[in-house]
Amino acid sequence: MKRGKTGIIVVIGCILVLLSAVPSLKAETAAEFYKDKVVTLVVAGAAGAGADVKTRLLTPFWSEELGATVAVKNMPAAGGMEAFNWMYTQAKPDGLTFAMLSWTSLLVGSLDPAAKYDPTKFELIGVLDPMNYVLNVKKNGITSVKDFKEKKDLKLAGLIPTAGPTVTAALVLELLNPNGKLITGYNMREATLATARGETDGFCCSIMGAIQNEKQGYTIPLLQVGKQKMRGFDVPLVADVVESSPLLEAYCIATPGDVYWLPPGVPKDRVDFMRKALEEMFVEGSPAIKTLMERYNFHSGYKSYKELDDILSKWASGGREDYKKVLDLVSKYRR
Repeated sequence: MKRGKTGIIVVIGCILVLLSAVPSLKAETAAEFYKDKVVTLVVAGAAGAGADVKTRLLTPFWSEELGATVAVKNMPAAGGMEAFNWMYTQAKPDGLTFAMLSWTSLLVGSLDPAAKYDPTKFELIGVLDPMNYVLNVKKNGITSVKDFKEKKDLKLAGLIPTAGPTVTAALVLELLNPNGKLITGYNMREATLATARGETDGFCCSIMGAIQNEKQGYTIPLLQVGKQKMRGFDVPLVADVVESSPLLEAYCIATPGDVYWLPPGVPKDRVDFMRKALEEMFVEGSPAIKTLMERYNFHSGYKSYKELDDILSKWASGGREDYKKVLDLVSKYRR
């Protein structure tokens, strides 16, 4: 019996010695996971387009915050639909792939039959530059809202039917010139050049795009379309030149901006790490903000994922149905 007990003691002693020789196992932190990795940032815009240029300006700051190398992958097809579907159905949920695209396109695109994603299932990181869309017109063409309202045979250029700029253009026609037409099928650069050449009278794009187009001499901004005038952008607001409209209220649910997001299923610690990285990038006076100001002379701020979650709740509880009425305007004016 003593031998048996002695043997057990010897075995336990050996186990303890072996365990003491094994390095302590601790869970890998998100910072350790990202260190020196290559992270892919998907952009639903062509190389050289406004969204691509802005994204690449910020890529070094993402790399610094993550401790990784961030590489941009362009997926411009179908007005962003390709990027959304790919992120939802094919991107690995390991945190090494994230995307940037218009918040409006994320929500509105989900109403398209071609959508294979649910916007409420993505892991939202935050929105950079929540802003209004802008109605742009040909330089030396239409010079006032009055001219726009009275223009006969007015033609606005649009992208695919569910794209934010297209929906915005349809709303502008409904509010200001119901006899106008909406010509879809352009990409953003084609829409810009069509207006610059006088083939169309205008188009809608982001504030950043409007500033860039004006600097290049293509077009001039005529109106902001949204709920509130953006600080630092001295262009009239459509709400100031029309009576209150339920359609405009419904439209404003899908507040435009550049939303960063991860595919569904990414571990929570990595999601939190990405959110913290974006927050740190855009503290007041940060190098990232200074870079945007130097390039565009404009920066409208940052919204956290919590604010986006509130908007998604409104979207799911009735906003989606209200917005469909706005989306129907595309069919009404499309030619």
